[in-house]
Amino acid sequence: MIQSVYGIKASSNCFIESFNASLRKEFMNAHWFMSLEEAKNKIEAWRREYNELRPHSSLGYLTPMEDAEKHEPAETSEAEILTLEVGQ
Repeated sequence: MIQSVYGIKASSNCFIESFNASLRKEFMNAHWFMSLEEAKNKIEAWRREYNELRPHSSLGYLTPMEDAEKHEPAETSEAEILTLEVGQ
């Protein structure tokens, strides 16, 4: 596995570059900030929208949250829990 001096896999760079391009094109080039606090608040709101609400083509047009939910293990039902407790 190839790693950079920063401990990040070289293959991760494409994802970072894609995010940085979106941030610059869609947000930084479109907004002016009157204070550092205002910039932090607006960037955080954009980041949340980007990571939680916005569909991504790389995820089959799912939002990152929908994609994460798809990969979460199914919850164990109460019947399965009782069966496990009795059977052990």
